[in-house]
Amino acid sequence: MYVKMHEQIFGSSIMEEDIETRYVWFCLLTLADRDGFVDMTIPSIARIININVETVKSAIDILLQPDSTSRTPDFEGRRLLPVRDSFGWKIANYEHYRDVRNEEERRDYMRKYMAKKRQTTGDKC
Repeated sequence: MYVKMHEQIFGSSIMEEDIETRYVWFCLLTLADRDGFVDMTIPSIARIININVETVKSAIDILLQPDSTSRTPDFEGRRLLPVRDSFGWKIANYEHYRDVRNEEERRDYMRKYMAKKRQTTGDKC
């Protein structure tokens, strides 16, 4: 999978975390399915992103905690929500950010479409 990153992430509270936690976070965003689920064990994630298991576990523990400086009060600012007791997480607010970007793309498409249409019809509106 892939994830569309918003520039505002660099001004978010995730940037207050250590580099390993940020790395794990960006990797989890990339590994998530289209609905924001990461259905993998910690050792699987560690293997895929080439970082040790303890670092991944520590980062996930941090990402599960409330974040009082988060811009998004949903889920008390938590970035991850557990799916099962032992593994699997849902990225909080994943759909919101995915859909915001899709709306931006739709507006950009329409802007380009209308500009092209005006060129072909000679309309200067």
